[in-house]
Amino acid sequence: MSISPPIVSPATAGIIKIIAASKDFLGDLHRYAYDSLPFVSIKKVTKIKILENTSERLNSELEEALLNEGYKEEGIMEHELGFSNHLRSLVKYYSEAFIEKVEQQRIWEVKR
Repeated sequence: MSISPPIVSPATAGIIKIIAASKDFLGDLHRYAYDSLPFVSIKKVTKIKILENTSERLNSELEEALLNEGYKEEGIMEHELGFSNHLRSLVKYYSEAFIEKVEQQRIWEVKR
């Protein structure tokens, strides 16, 4: 799994770029990436986003697995990739408590 952490100042979404794993391993891989990304990212991460070209829909099993992991459709940007080529966004948000835990650990590590 390849995840791009946010690098632009106002951005707070890590973007999943590539998933190459068996469906049996996908849940564990996703949970590991989801739990680890905020701790290794320089900027605060509030959500993970998957961008899908609607003309090349996600495999139905992959989409079902992502929805089972808590992803929700954030929206569809019409004609974002050219005429009749829309971009769909699936996101999973971090809880405020988890973000606060990450920030507290960062502060603790800086003081150490």
